[in-house]
Amino acid sequence: RYDKLARNFLAAVALASARLWMRTYESTT
Repeated sequence: RYDKLARNFLAAVALASARLWMRTYESTT
């Protein structure tokens, strides 16, 4: 199903961006 696939994709992107943001935030401080 495209809905479930899209939802998993968005979740993966959100998780990846969050980890990347946390990494840059920690390196800045």
